[in-house]
Amino acid sequence: MQNLFKNRHQLLCFAIALYLAPLFTLTFINLQHVSLSQSWNFLSTGLFLSLGGALLLYFVLQGWEEALKQHFKNAYVEIQPVDSSQISSDRNTLEQTIGELTAQRDLFENELVQKNEELAHQKKLEEEIEKLSQMSENFAGYRLETEQQIEEREQLIRALRQETEEQKAILQTKDILIKDLEGQIRDRNYEMQTLLKISENPQFKSELFKVPDLPVKNSQPTASRQEEIKNKGFAFQADKKVRHAEGASHHLKQCIEIAQNITGVNHFSPHSSVFRDLPVNSNALDLRRLGDSLGGENMAAVAVYSKKENKLLYANHQIRHLLGWSSEKFLQDFPEIVQDGWIEWQRQIHSLSTSNEAKIRLIMKTKFGENLLLNCHLGLIPRGIFCNHVIAVFYP
Repeated sequence: MQNLFKNRHQLLCFAIALYLAPLFTLTFINLQHVSLSQSWNFLSTGLFLSLGGALLLYFVLQGWEEALKQHFKNAYVEIQPVDSSQISSDRNTLEQTIGELTAQRDLFENELVQKNEELAHQKKLEEEIEKLSQMSENFAGYRLETEQQIEEREQLIRALRQETEEQKAILQTKDILIKDLEGQIRDRNYEMQTLLKISENPQFKSELFKVPDLPVKNSQPTASRQEEIKNKGFAFQADKKVRHAEGASHHLKQCIEIAQNITGVNHFSPHSSVFRDLPVNSNALDLRRLGDSLGGENMAAVAVYSKKENKLLYANHQIRHLLGWSSEKFLQDFPEIVQDGWIEWQRQIHSLSTSNEAKIRLIMKTKFGENLLLNCHLGLIPRGIFCNHVIAVFYP
């Protein structure tokens, strides 16, 4: 088949044969079925058309042949041998190009690996960011819940604190009430004991309800009474124990020690139960305790002075033996009884402190009209229910 067509003429004859063979076959078939005149017409038309087609095919094949010759010619020129130096140069250039391309490929591969690593790292970061975001949301929810719990606990603490303060205030009120009741109980017990003592001792009852003495300025004692007082005064002088300043100071310290250890309801305190039921100067029970405590101190005449009320509150029975006045009269008319030294008395009273005692001299009027010079030692009570009260010890 490869050696059958050597040139274009053989190819043309083969093409015409291929064109005419079908035509003759078709004409032979028509001759068998149609008339002879019609068959020749059909054959003539077919031959004419086949001839035109063959001519057209011929020109096409001729153009194809020329183009094919030109193609082979160009191919022949291209395959002609070239210079070896040119080939070496081209080979070097090609190898250099191949090296550059290989380097670029390696670079691209490295960049691709790096990009893949960066992409993996970025994906990992995104996952971590997503986890952190989820943790942040969870923490925000937990924080909100915790804040609510803290607020509830703070409210509970405030409520408990307020309740505790209320209970504390109630307890303090009850403590105050208990103290008041205890003070009232002590007062009532002491009153009961006093009443029992009065009922059991008629002599004490008669002394309690005796008629008071007349005022100092209008007193005119009879001769018998004056003589009786003088005799009692001499008896006191014979039996007295305080004879000098050292003894008076020692006796003053004893009296201060006794007074500061007296316990009871402070009637000058705003928290006292008796304070709400009695006047401010109603401290008879405490004064009675003071009198009972100092009643056994017979070494000298003793008096208690209140700086707040600016008057004497108590005087023992030795005042009667010393001046002739009863204790009640001495307390009531003390400024009139003092004939000289009242200003010094006031000055020493207001400048007195617990660290030292004061010594003054007073001229006092006795009940039978004489003036008697007395030494007086003053001391301040440092504590107790009679705190800041002054104790005075008188001796001739």
